[in-house]
Amino acid sequence: MTKKHNRAKPKTEHGHREKMKQSTAIKMLSSASAVALILVFILVILNIQANNRLTAFTQASSDASGFVGDFVDASSYLTQEVRSYVVTGDQIHYDNYYREVETDQNRERAVQGLKALGISEEENSLIDRIQTLSNGLVPLEEQAMRMTQKGVNEDAINLVYSGSYENTVSEIHNLQDKLAEATEKRVETERSRLNFWINIFLYITFAMLAVVVAVQIIIIRYVTRNILRPLILIEKDMEEMALGNLDHKLALAEDKTEVGKAVAAINRSKQKTNTIVRDIDYVMGELSAGNMTVRLAHTEHYTGAYTDILTSMRKLKEAQSSTLKQIGAVSDQVAMESGQVAGGAQALAQGATEQASAVEELSATISDISTTAQANADNSSLALKHSQQAAAFVAASAENIRKMVTAMGDISRSSQEIGKIIATIENIAFQTNILALNAAVEAARAGVAGKGFAVVADEVRNLASKSDEAAKATQELIHGSVESVKRGEMIVEQVSQALESTIEAAQKAEADIAQITSAIREETESISQVAEGIEQISTVIQTNSATSEESAAASEELSSQAARLKELVSRFKI
Repeated sequence: MTKKHNRAKPKTEHGHREKMKQSTAIKMLSSASAVALILVFILVILNIQANNRLTAFTQASSDASGFVGDFVDASSYLTQEVRSYVVTGDQIHYDNYYREVETDQNRERAVQGLKALGISEEENSLIDRIQTLSNGLVPLEEQAMRMTQKGVNEDAINLVYSGSYENTVSEIHNLQDKLAEATEKRVETERSRLNFWINIFLYITFAMLAVVVAVQIIIIRYVTRNILRPLILIEKDMEEMALGNLDHKLALAEDKTEVGKAVAAINRSKQKTNTIVRDIDYVMGELSAGNMTVRLAHTEHYTGAYTDILTSMRKLKEAQSSTLKQIGAVSDQVAMESGQVAGGAQALAQGATEQASAVEELSATISDISTTAQANADNSSLALKHSQQAAAFVAASAENIRKMVTAMGDISRSSQEIGKIIATIENIAFQTNILALNAAVEAARAGVAGKGFAVVADEVRNLASKSDEAAKATQELIHGSVESVKRGEMIVEQVSQALESTIEAAQKAEADIAQITSAIREETESISQVAEGIEQISTVIQTNSATSEESAAASEELSSQAARLKELVSRFKI
């Protein structure tokens, strides 16, 4: 590849011309295009200025024509007003004349406007002559108006219509016509000159635009042929390189241009990358074959970012050599200690077997304790139920006692009411006895006629006496009943208080039994969990026993594999 590159370089010593750099050519063409565009910009500005000047000049010429017209009209107006005043004697014409001369001064303003716009020497000379002639008419006009004021109208008319006045007016008109012609001629000349330069600027502008377009076409064709096409070829070559095809040839020559230099750089990069890839392939093949003493053949190509690859390859080789050394040492250590692991595993298996039998006995004992605790929990639940029923019965008895106290209170109140009725009966018996006595007295006074009535009164008195005795006996009985009721109320109150205390004690006993029941249940659950834990421990111990036996077998296998590993490591060259 290097020889081909040397043949592709331009041979300046044999007369071949070196290619110009693309950047230099593009800069030159772009500079020409930029100069042309600058000229176009300047010409456009000049054209705009010329158009603006033409517009301004056209406006000025229009203003100049207006000023000339104003001057002619003002002169004609003064002549007309003088003659009208001389002929008619009307004061308004006199006033108009002097207002124009003294106030309006349209002629003077027109002259000032023309001079401000800029006039030629010929136009200035004509204006001076017109002003001189016009000023020469003023004394004649003022004399004619004074004559008219004095009544000499005929002489005034002859004065303003005389041959000298007419000649002067005609000469002023001729000069005014010449002024208008001179102004128009100057305007036309200047307009033609400006139009000429405007056209010249336009033609040059179009020519420069054509030059710009031509230069741009040349730039586009040059860029397409010398930059874009080579870039397309370079892009395809780089795609092949990205796909790993480092033998693909780039169909471009190396030279002093930017593209040629890029081609040379790409070829050098491909050659260097190809060398490094082949070097890495060789080293990796030797490493895979077990040769840890292999060395890189082209370390001078590992520059820049490739230095990391060289460092990584060296580290890989050193790390593998060190690893293999360590593996050999470890295999010896593993072979030596695997026997010890096997013996320990056997001892562990035997101990695990003994632990398993002990755990089984402990599990049976805990199972009995769990059964007893469950029975205690059932009995405590039954006692809690009976205590709850007893508490319910005591509560019902207390409620009945409360009802009986209420009924005895009612009896006591009824006895008190009966006592009141008996007292009323005693009072009636007392009153009846008194009436019977009165009746007996009256019967005794009546003698024989009152004997029958005396017998009745006596019987009534006997009845009243018996009623009083019966009421007193009843009152004593009721008083005794009331006393008995009061004593019953006191006894019932004491019984009610005892029942309340019994209820409180029963509730406390119920709460205690409930706590005992809850504690027994928790204890039963704890015992169940302990039993489950013992079963898990038993399972783990059995698993450990089996694992110990497997570990013993694995240790023997490990010992044989360590010997095999040492044999494999011995094949590598370190």
